[in-house]
Amino acid sequence: MGEQVPAGLLGQLVDAFVSKLHLADSQHISNTLWALAKMRQPVPTDQLQLLLDAFASKVQHANPQALKDTLWAVATLGQLVPAGLLQQSMHAFANNAHLVNPQEISNILWAVAKMGQKLPVIQLQQILDAFMNKVQQADPQAIKDTLWAVATMGEQLPTQRMKQLVEALVSKAQQASPQDVSNTLWAVAKMGEQLPLRQVLHQEQAFVTVLAQATPQQVANTVWALAKQRYLPQQLLSAPQFKGKVAADQPKEAASIAWALAVLGHRDEQVMSFIKNRSLARMCQVRSHAD
Repeated sequence: MGEQVPAGLLGQLVDAFVSKLHLADSQHISNTLWALAKMRQPVPTDQLQLLLDAFASKVQHANPQALKDTLWAVATLGQLVPAGLLQQSMHAFANNAHLVNPQEISNILWAVAKMGQKLPVIQLQQILDAFMNKVQQADPQAIKDTLWAVATMGEQLPTQRMKQLVEALVSKAQQASPQDVSNTLWAVAKMGEQLPLRQVLHQEQAFVTVLAQATPQQVANTVWALAKQRYLPQQLLSAPQFKGKVAADQPKEAASIAWALAVLGHRDEQVMSFIKNRSLARMCQVRSHAD
């Protein structure tokens, strides 16, 4: 329902739950952490440690969903899972990855990457195999999160597998959000891969379609990633909404776009002048506030 619990009552509920942890199973603990993360409710360090210690003592009985929800919750709260529990959880999850859906696989990979952790190559391969076996069932967000997680971990995908994942997203482009397209292109660029031109064109078209909902950062990341593909996104640059997205708040995004266009040898003076003027205007605004 998306309702918020008053902070005082929520604190009392968590205190009561922690006091009865000896009666809770792994699913109870996982559900509680998931609910707190969903409400973006910070958990005191000592309470989180008690919850994770209790989960660790029952991790051998946890199902894949409980493992995923626990790691996702901790990552969403901006915390870290102890190394031992992470290893146990991922070992158990990898052995049962064939039983879960693509969203659960992408969520747990996202959580590991979000916490700045890495997985053993064999374990990551096992989990990715399970994802690929169900990739046709995956939505664009799951595909994007999987690619983003692998790239963020600093790992590589075989070229053919990379193309299969991007093709799966292309086939569902009508369901894709600006972030789905932008992060997918970013991940491909981060891994230093080159996509077939057809896939690049489809990605640009998908992004232009939802450009009105895109943030300046997503626009800048997309132009940067397409430059890494050695592709000039003419359709994006000429879209009516493009200029409204450039440096709307941060000159940093404008600088990124200017760099990408320079790398591509693009000399559209109108676009470059606009980027420069927006950046200067923002810098002047910041200066006036400082004065």
